[in-house]
Amino acid sequence: MDHRLIVRTKDGSVETTNGEVIYFSAERFRRDICERGGCFLCGRQREDGDFNDEHILPRWLLTEYDLFDKTINLPNRTRFSYGRYKITCCSACNALLGKKIEAPVSQLLRNGYEAVADHIQSEGTQLLYTWLSLIFLKTHLRDQFFRYHLDLRHGDDQLSRDYDWADFHHTHAVARAFFSGCSVEQEALGSFCVFPAATAPHYEHFDYHDLFLAQSALLRVGDVALLAVFDDGFAALSHRQTFLSRIDGSLSPVQLREVLAHLAYTNLKLAERPRFYTDFRSRRCTIRADRPRCVEITEHEPEMLGQIFHACVGHFLDHMLNSDLDEIRANVRAGRYTFLYDANGQFIRNSLDPAP
Repeated sequence: MDHRLIVRTKDGSVETTNGEVIYFSAERFRRDICERGGCFLCGRQREDGDFNDEHILPRWLLTEYDLFDKTINLPNRTRFSYGRYKITCCSACNALLGKKIEAPVSQLLRNGYEAVADHIQSEGTQLLYTWLSLIFLKTHLRDQFFRYHLDLRHGDDQLSRDYDWADFHHTHAVARAFFSGCSVEQEALGSFCVFPAATAPHYEHFDYHDLFLAQSALLRVGDVALLAVFDDGFAALSHRQTFLSRIDGSLSPVQLREVLAHLAYTNLKLAERPRFYTDFRSRRCTIRADRPRCVEITEHEPEMLGQIFHACVGHFLDHMLNSDLDEIRANVRAGRYTFLYDANGQFIRNSLDPAP
């Protein structure tokens, strides 16, 4: 996009003189993308161009892990096939997304954890962070096209009925920065970590789980696990660094879900949140953040942590063979349990079995 010729619209958006949107105001993001269902990258409406839509999980991932006919569990307890799980996207944006994001990410992840670690060491995290941000964003934009109630006698609310779309505005701005040409300061990114994922014949090699209220997501592909909090300015990971520093091996699926729960909980408990904004000093677009001087959380609530924890690992508990399962479940819900560390505080390696 040409940032030399820009105009600000009445709603506060910023466009080039040929109408390409560099910055969506919160109001325009809500109206054109969230409610009217425009292309999630450029905002164009279906009547204005060619559309071929975008898989929420990219085609290469669906093919690699044989997911086309498998299903995602929606919040209304229905199942929807990944092959039909798509979001509105115009043809031009879909092609650009494939070239700039999907192609390099697919090559990177196919090479496994060591290649990912080397890439981060030399290039940083922005490519993978952007990719996970896009998946999180697409997932929840799609919720506006699902019914909350299967029985229409209970109303025709959307799955997104409880969303405040303003909560997704910053994530959208960062996720489309590769498209808009905006630079993103490090302070404007959220917590992001990459862990080696344990692999075994009885493990699924793909997992996706997110918590929209906590703006948090986990994606596991083979032996690589990506976790992020999108709106905390790196606060959650900073605060939980000591807790996570004892991890010294590959994490099992349930252990990764536990890490997600802790990051999500910490984000929800932040005493002071960062403030994100986009400025155009010297007519250049930059996404910035004002972060609190130190990270503090409000009073610890074990039951709140337990509720989030159980939402993340309940599926694994349902399939766990253990004579103490009822006690384990109760302790998870009470927020006083861990699958990460044993009674001596040592990391538990490659096991779905819980620690006593």
